[in-house]
Amino acid sequence: MKIVFDTNILFSDMLLEGIQMKTLERYLRPPEIELCIPEVVVQEIRRHFRTQYEKSIMRLDDFDRFAKLIDVVRMPLPEVEAAGRQYDDKLEQRFKSLHVRIIPLPRISLDELLRRDLKQIRPFDRDGKGFRDTLIWLSVVEDCTRHSDRVIFVSQDQDFIENTGSSEADSTFHHDLIVDITTAGLSNERISVRKEVKRLNEEFAAQVDRIYHSGQPIEDSFVEKLVPMEMLTKYREAARRDIRRNIHLILNIPSHLVGQLNLLRFPEQVNLLEAIDLGDGRIQAAIRAYTVLDVELAVTQSDYLAIQELTRERVAFLMDLRRGTSNNDLDLVFRMGAYVDFVLLWKTAIGEAE
Repeated sequence: MKIVFDTNILFSDMLLEGIQMKTLERYLRPPEIELCIPEVVVQEIRRHFRTQYEKSIMRLDDFDRFAKLIDVVRMPLPEVEAAGRQYDDKLEQRFKSLHVRIIPLPRISLDELLRRDLKQIRPFDRDGKGFRDTLIWLSVVEDCTRHSDRVIFVSQDQDFIENTGSSEADSTFHHDLIVDITTAGLSNERISVRKEVKRLNEEFAAQVDRIYHSGQPIEDSFVEKLVPMEMLTKYREAARRDIRRNIHLILNIPSHLVGQLNLLRFPEQVNLLEAIDLGDGRIQAAIRAYTVLDVELAVTQSDYLAIQELTRERVAFLMDLRRGTSNNDLDLVFRMGAYVDFVLLWKTAIGEAE
């Protein structure tokens, strides 16, 4: 099976590190179940990062004009291209960890693209939009002719989908796309579409195991003897490393602000969000736990907005404040609590987490 992501899936999870992606990662077994991303999608997400980063910098430039009036100087940030290269490197590393296969551009003439545009063949629309979506789609179809696997195309783009008004609309391609499939000599069943990674995960779970969602009765279920606290306790050191590595994402602040981290209490208030019985004594569990920590931040006065964001939705106590290496720098230590989500693979037969 090949799972192909459209650009909008990466827009909502730009490094494929969200909890749904971590769940899907457990099912990936290349080459039997392989994640594929078209070259056009890779180029689009790289451009998207640079565009959004540049917009963020422009907003900060507005802030600088007023900050200078009160002698506040912002810490320099990487230029757009430098930041873009850093993102490209992280994205490439993530692709390697997922064993992602890049689908090359389709072999199509400009004449054929023009014909599809003028005839409004999906995903082209009546306004002539859809060039990149067309390249993505045709690269998927062309790639499908090189192997015999089933393909699931994950996309929220309505230009790919037949709007029938029924609940099955998210798994039905538009008629134009079905014509492309049959013209390539493929059966209609070879390629299907899903709108969300979550939907795909649920289908995997239904095929190979049982699934539990938070709020369902635990009694007489396969999770009745599952103890999330015990699972996280055995996973404690790996979980601590994960928190340290992703603390800026957990707290929703820029990574360059974060210094030393000290976990005071972990795990607490452990809740089972979801569990999937994979068979053979293996259970995949999504667990949410509360941690109390001291986090050191190295900031300038202009980073005040980031500090406001840090304390907006959580109780945070300032434990220490001292002057940094520069006159405009401050070293702060906040004590706070934060909820953290984990996805674990638990071997019930021997009581171990991976």
